[in-house]
Amino acid sequence: MRLVLLGPPGAGKGTQATRIVSRFAVPHDGFPRAVTQAEARDQGLALGGIKRDAVLELEVDADPLLARIRASAEEAASRGEPMRRDDNPEVSKTRLAVYHEQTAPVAEHDRSQGLLNIVDGLQPIAVVTEELAAALTAPSSPSDLAD
Repeated sequence: MRLVLLGPPGAGKGTQATRIVSRFAVPHDGFPRAVTQAEARDQGLALGGIKRDAVLELEVDADPLLARIRASAEEAASRGEPMRRDDNPEVSKTRLAVYHEQTAPVAEHDRSQGLLNIVDGLQPIAVVTEELAAALTAPSSPSDLAD
């Protein structure tokens, strides 16, 4: 199975990727992060006669996403753990801006190819996992699951 999992920083990609790897026994890498990389990926796969099975996007609005990141940082601090650099609100805002500028257009690239499945990433973790799994096992063509 070849798939792409998209979403802004803090949307839960790492959590969901771990669950997908376990459930579907597929490897995990962090690519593509820009449309040029997506186009290169598509060309490389086409040369090998390989297609992607799905593109999954975790959709999360900026304000709840930043609140989620702040809460994660506060929870870590309350346990006496050091704050990750990415959990700093200003760093998170910068990363989010970079995501919207460089990586979010990959979703439109994949939507144009009829491969994009959108899942509301603000739902409970288990619900997101089940919706992603349903998108991967659905016999019909991909659709926007968040609608």
